[in-house]
Amino acid sequence: MIPALLHGKLSREQENMEDILTSNVFGVLRYIRPEDGLLPFLRESEAIYGDIAPLLELKSPCQADYEFWPQLKESSAVGGQIYECPSCEPDVLIRITDSTGTKVNVLVEAKLSSGKSSRPSDDPDRLHDQLAREWDNLLCQSEKLGAEPVLIYLTADFSAPIEQVDESGKEYLRKRHQHRFACAWLSWRKIPVAFQENSENALIQDLIQLCNRMNLRYFYRTTHFERSAQIQWQFTMDEIEFNWLSEQPLRLTWRYEK
Repeated sequence: MIPALLHGKLSREQENMEDILTSNVFGVLRYIRPEDGLLPFLRESEAIYGDIAPLLELKSPCQADYEFWPQLKESSAVGGQIYECPSCEPDVLIRITDSTGTKVNVLVEAKLSSGKSSRPSDDPDRLHDQLAREWDNLLCQSEKLGAEPVLIYLTADFSAPIEQVDESGKEYLRKRHQHRFACAWLSWRKIPVAFQENSENALIQDLIQLCNRMNLRYFYRTTHFERSAQIQWQFTMDEIEFNWLSEQPLRLTWRYEK
């Protein structure tokens, strides 16, 4: 699929499909060692709620297992009561285990030209916001697996969509008082930043070219212009007289009366 994208063989509508982009990028990263592909990219994330320490503290070598578009509907016992998480379908769920046995459960919600599919609701109990629902399931699943949960909101923005993440966090904390909320943001534009452009890995080069083809990159350098030949010029202006009165001025006679 990547060669088809690079050579303009897909329609503009297909190129703008976030599922195709997600499949291409993470499908490629799955075949590269996590230390060389996945982790350098994910570590470009910007923490908005919580932090990304679980990703930074992983020790090589790592094992990463990918699950694309999983259907999640977890349940959890809190305060002696069982509650059901609202269902969700994130784009990628990645379970990472490092050389020390440390586990990190990474859920990636990817967007390209659209925002969240659902926003907070007035329902006093049920979570409706997309990121809040995904975090709820991720947290429950991670507790069962003994893993650290990491939620990443992946978009094409130049800067973090703080308001979108903030409203997700507020709904979650309002309806799940006993829990915490954590979410990091990552941009597709970080792919050329995370990887060296002179990398010899052909798969990495494909990802960089893909971002360039889709204009998913930051503006990071200017074009060099050759010095032009010196031009001799000067600014001059001849004196111009303006006659504002077309006729002789009128003589007026007046007096002041109190």
